[in-house]
Amino acid sequence: LLQANPLLEALGNARTLRNDNSSRFGKFVQAHFSRHGAIVGGAVRTYLLEKSRGVAQGAGERNYHIFYALLGGVGKAERERLQLLPSAKYGCLQHGTTADPTPLAPTLQALACVGVGPAHAAQLLRLLAALLHLSNITFTPRADVAEGSHVADGSGTAALGRACHLLRCAPAAMAAALTSRALEAAGEKITVGLTPAAAAQARDAISRAIYSRVFNHVVRCVNRSLGDSHGRRLRDSPSRMGRGDMTARTMEADEEEAAAAAAEAAEAEAEAEGVAAGADAEAEALARLAAEASAGSDYWSDAPVDMMPSP
Repeated sequence: LLQANPLLEALGNARTLRNDNSSRFGKFVQAHFSRHGAIVGGAVRTYLLEKSRGVAQGAGERNYHIFYALLGGVGKAERERLQLLPSAKYGCLQHGTTADPTPLAPTLQALACVGVGPAHAAQLLRLLAALLHLSNITFTPRADVAEGSHVADGSGTAALGRACHLLRCAPAAMAAALTSRALEAAGEKITVGLTPAAAAQARDAISRAIYSRVFNHVVRCVNRSLGDSHGRRLRDSPSRMGRGDMTARTMEADEEEAAAAAAEAAEAEAEAEGVAAGADAEAEALARLAAEASAGSDYWSDAPVDMMPSP
């Protein structure tokens, strides 16, 4: 329960003009107690994550701590594997540097504490590194289409290759998803090109959606590790101790509740097995995100999250 706090701070806190460790999301923590007053479990509820900070920040402010920890805390081999660049070269890190980086080791220790193994943690870092590269994809107008664009040659193409390598999707599919949208009318599908500005908005929408899913996935990992150690469901007590802090709960264990808890555990296990998506499914999801974003919908940014990074 204590280790969940620095972990969520790394992913959900950032430096602002007034606070070097400002929480950019809402949090409600519940602690589950036994009849004898011992903590037997807990839960964390989060809401209103500031997703826009992941792609742009105000003057004098920084992105989320985890990005600076990633750039300043990984070893040489990991840096080469993730193809990381200096922080000044990333579009989503407009004002921050790694001069005073957030340490990465405490975050990795907290991940291990909540049951995220080294391989799983490496996948999360891979997705975060992909978001850094995604922010460097730029677009230029197409000469043959009035309202069309393509990924800019040079640095834009290189950033696209790095991002797609880490996201396990084809660069051509990603480029098409970012620079066009599909319309369906009267049973016909029409592909419409996007202007460079609209393509940049689609790119940012994908970044926001992926980061939101990573954040919520970590919260889910935290809650699974904080589950009732007795394997029983908990009922709310009539009294509460505070809105944003802790809720006292009493244990009422019987056979019916134990059976319900076992059913939930089986459902969670089946869900965990089903969320491991392959590269093709991940590329299709990214294309769907871009299509929704370019159509002006923010549905995918707010969709429920259960994303296990692909192997």
